[in-house]
Amino acid sequence: YKTISYSWGVGRERDETATLLVAGQPLIVPKTSERAIRRFQANGTSVVLWCDAACINQLDREGEKNAHILYMSLVYSRSQGNLVYLGEDTDGTAALAFSTIRRLRDKDKSMLLDLKNETSANGAEIRALTSLFSRPWFRRAWVVQEVVL
Repeated sequence: YKTISYSWGVGRERDETATLLVAGQPLIVPKTSERAIRRFQANGTSVVLWCDAACINQLDREGEKNAHILYMSLVYSRSQGNLVYLGEDTDGTAALAFSTIRRLRDKDKSMLLDLKNETSANGAEIRALTSLFSRPWFRRAWVVQEVVL
């Protein structure tokens, strides 16, 4: 199986739901979970995905949900990989942001450099990076655990 790291959204987006069919049974999940699962199934290949909204009863906060938190490091470390869903590219800047990251990486620049002082980064690249790193996924507390494991 592969795990999915994603954001449940912000504001009203957190309350939007969608229905997935799991083993022939309807399962109501957050809309962002449904988008992530569909994105990683989009190429038509069959892959087993572990998504917290589908695999943990989110309504049982005192029981199942809290018990699973203890096992999250095992879930992520034993998976075949972690797929990160940053959300949809609503402003069309993701490709430029990732190409800028690759270009800076290839120049052996630190990812922590101050891009405003980087003479080779133009305004469009800075806006694209700002848009990418402003997505809700980067504000989640569990990101480090999910990506490192």
